[in-house]
Amino acid sequence: MDSPTKQAPWTLARRMELLGSSREVVEVLKLAERPDVISLAGGLPDPAIFPLERIRESQERMLREEGASALNYGPNPGFTRLREWIAERMGAKERVSVDVENVIVTSGGIEALNLVSMAVLDP
Repeated sequence: MDSPTKQAPWTLARRMELLGSSREVVEVLKLAERPDVISLAGGLPDPAIFPLERIRESQERMLREEGASALNYGPNPGFTRLREWIAERMGAKERVSVDVENVIVTSGGIEALNLVSMAVLDP
């Protein structure tokens, strides 16, 4: 005997209807795992271009200088020293004056687009 399907006591926001199925994204990412495929569809860069040694050195320096606090949560806009470095680099390399208070570090492009959208678009 099948048990009746229980209705959730809540519903999702209407905007969730716009998302549709993520099945296509899952399939693209599966394909991108193959070593013989360089996928441009999923926004996945070629792993060969990652500067692994520089990342390793940065990680080791951060852990050495900041200790366990480097692994903890930080301020919402991002690690302050990184934001300061970005603001300084924008001035030096890009010749754009940026106040560190106007720099936000995100975990990726989708998060950045979401933050910008929430800031400038009304529902």
